[in-house]
Amino acid sequence: MRDARTSVRRSLVYHVPLFLGVGGVWVSIMLQPVTGGAFNAVGTVIVTPIFALVAWQFSGVLRDLRAPLVRYEGEIRKKWSRFDLPFSRSYYLHAGGNVFKVPAAIWVQVLPGDYVELIYLPHTATIDSVALLPRPSGSSAAP
Repeated sequence: MRDARTSVRRSLVYHVPLFLGVGGVWVSIMLQPVTGGAFNAVGTVIVTPIFALVAWQFSGVLRDLRAPLVRYEGEIRKKWSRFDLPFSRSYYLHAGGNVFKVPAAIWVQVLPGDYVELIYLPHTATIDSVALLPRPSGSSAAP
């Protein structure tokens, strides 16, 4: 499996230009009154939430470049897949209060109710490794 940090570094290729582009548009809209242009309320209302979301995603990627890996040991609560784009299916696992986007090869190996160890980066929930574990004695599978 691909290393989680390599995956996060690779995602910077997408996040850096997006952040700079949307940030540049946002700054130009905010500076309109200062530079002699008219205040654009519609542009501000539309671009500000988009910039906030892009900045949040970008900051998570940056924080994960140096963040320590987190270990979760517990049960897979749910798994599902969906088409994110017309030609791209994405696979998801819900475990430990987090939703993880995982490669198809991992998704087919686990079932809801499986007891696993997940090693992942905390801010982007990028999986580093998944291992099936025996269920600890004294615990039962979820209904």
